[in-house]
Amino acid sequence: MAATGDSAEQNKQFGEWLRDELKSRGMTQIELARRIGKTYVHVRRVISGVSGTKRATVVAIAYALGIPVSEAIRAAYGPGTEVRDEPNWRTRYDELPPAERQEIDDYIDYRYQRWLKKQVKVK
Repeated sequence: MAATGDSAEQNKQFGEWLRDELKSRGMTQIELARRIGKTYVHVRRVISGVSGTKRATVVAIAYALGIPVSEAIRAAYGPGTEVRDEPNWRTRYDELPPAERQEIDDYIDYRYQRWLKKQVKVK
């Protein structure tokens, strides 16, 4: 997970940071898992420091917590991590014509429904 240094220690620090962020927002691990499209077990393993997480998941966590992506990236990979400026996707989405926004929303819902069906089959 960490680009430099001891990745196990970095995983532990990120887990502690994430636990504190969830606590300060009154958000449960289950709620975070639902918001980022991961299982509760995955979130629990990240918070406990047992495993790291991919950059895309860290970005999803930032959006779910409503914090800057750069803050979450630096928490996950260390303060010296270089972070590209993330585009403000929400502003660009809001500027789209209603028909295009609906098309995006429909696709996201379609993918989510497929994911839910897969989850039911796994259990």
